[in-house]
Amino acid sequence: MNIKFLDYREAIRILTNRDEFIKSMSPFDRAARVKTEGIISEAEFLNYISKQVLNWGSFECSNIDSILEDILVKFENYELRFPKQVSLIKTTGKEEGNAAYCRKNAIVLPQTFINTPYQLKNLITHELFHIYSKNNPEKRKELYESIGFFTCPELRFPEELSEFKITNPDAPLNNHFFKDNKDGLIPILFSKEPYNFKKGGEFFAYLQFRLIRVEIKEESCEPIYYNEKLQLYKAEDIPSYVRKIGMNTDYIIHPEEILAENFVLLINNSRYIRSPEILEKIENIMCT
Repeated sequence: MNIKFLDYREAIRILTNRDEFIKSMSPFDRAARVKTEGIISEAEFLNYISKQVLNWGSFECSNIDSILEDILVKFENYELRFPKQVSLIKTTGKEEGNAAYCRKNAIVLPQTFINTPYQLKNLITHELFHIYSKNNPEKRKELYESIGFFTCPELRFPEELSEFKITNPDAPLNNHFFKDNKDGLIPILFSKEPYNFKKGGEFFAYLQFRLIRVEIKEESCEPIYYNEKLQLYKAEDIPSYVRKIGMNTDYIIHPEEILAENFVLLINNSRYIRSPEILEKIENIMCT
């Protein structure tokens, strides 16, 4: 795996591409990232993203090269197939709430994390899992199923929540369901209110995570209503969900993130964990 630090122009080409993330964004997604109460068009948002890109400094590249060297040594214990090149992009972080994320085969790092070596090591390991998952669909299917998630058609997001949907660039689609009795449950993210400029803050401050009960057919996935109300649950309301995904992380908003966090624990050979069987499942799948 070759690591390339992208310059300003190369980074903009990737970040302004209309991929699944950009096409899946809601009006709230764009407004909250730009921090405005107004309506932000897709074109305006892409222009905003382009202004957040920064060039790499030589010291930063050297520091990250050293971190990556340590990570890749640990990867040698597993049969991990990555694309030939993984790119690194540096931004102000303003375009994604100062969070790291992936676009295509590029990891986007906000400048606030770049000079924190220990945190950066786990962050890059986490994001590398997303790139692995994206490039190994059969393995991803096995990994998702190991924690109870199965493929389904894309969820028809409830109309009453669609303008306030929050989209995760590392998992922009809602096309995996958790098996619970007869029906399925899909994790969704949304805000209960429009972005409030006076209140301020990142979109994370508005984020609501719920499991929505759905009816799955061959070509559709529809939200289920009972007495004209959506069936929404917190994770703790569904004991089978908590049991199946394990208790190694609180970052349980999507199977992709659950697995990425457990992957970090596995690579770091973490010992004091509450659900070691989850790491065993991941290791068995990745080593075959």
